[in-house]
Amino acid sequence: MLSGLEKAFLAIQGLSALNTFAGGLAGVGAATSEAERLNAQADLAMVEARRNAEIQAVNVRSFRETQASAYLNSGVTLEGTPMEVLASTVRKGQAEVDAIMARGSAQAQLLRQQAGQTRRAGWFGAISASTNALSTVAKTYAQGRATGIFGNAPSALTLRPYAGSALSDPTTGTP
Repeated sequence: MLSGLEKAFLAIQGLSALNTFAGGLAGVGAATSEAERLNAQADLAMVEARRNAEIQAVNVRSFRETQASAYLNSGVTLEGTPMEVLASTVRKGQAEVDAIMARGSAQAQLLRQQAGQTRRAGWFGAISASTNALSTVAKTYAQGRATGIFGNAPSALTLRPYAGSALSDPTTGTP
């Protein structure tokens, strides 16, 4: 049966452990919120990349049409070199559009990786806080037992030999 002091001591340790555990859970909540913000930024990065790529594609098409009109208005047919120039304009424009999308995708991927790392760090923090809380309670209880706060303290290390050991009676084999 625990005395009032022992109960108070256990209650304080229990509250401390619960506080540590609650702090770990709060860390999970904060990490989850941060991960959600990072994922939202990743989504936004892709939306912006698509928008910028579409604007670039429209600009390239417009420029190609302007080039074609300039050739035609000057009496040049769109065969041979003029056609190669127009094709080159389209290729370069497509490369720019692809680069815009690649940058957006890379940025989104980085943000999603950061979100995952943040989420995992929150959970690892909660697990660490929980194990620290349990460890503190176990150490406190062990120290309390050793000092007599929780039950009888052992006065000295008691060796209990087993039959056949070096500490047993060699003639009878009993401890």
